[in-house]
Amino acid sequence: MHGARLGLVVAKRDIRRANERNQVKRIVREAFRHKRDELPALDVIVLVRGANPGRRAAWGLAALVCEAFEELAIRSTGKAVASNKRNESV
Repeated sequence: MHGARLGLVVAKRDIRRANERNQVKRIVREAFRHKRDELPALDVIVLVRGANPGRRAAWGLAALVCEAFEELAIRSTGKAVASNKRNESV
């Protein structure tokens, strides 16, 4: 295997509208694209369950998925990875 690969499962039963399913897929793919280099050669399968996150919650979903990929990288390599988060001290 040359690198991490992503598999997505977003059932019509869980998220009825196609545009909402596609939005969730885009968010997960984009988060995976940003974290791909930090992951070892794994096949990552994401099973999406539950209701549509909505437009406002989409950013929260993106952050949640990024955190999950970071945790996966840490668990699989045993090392902490550098985060791209901005300094959030206000």
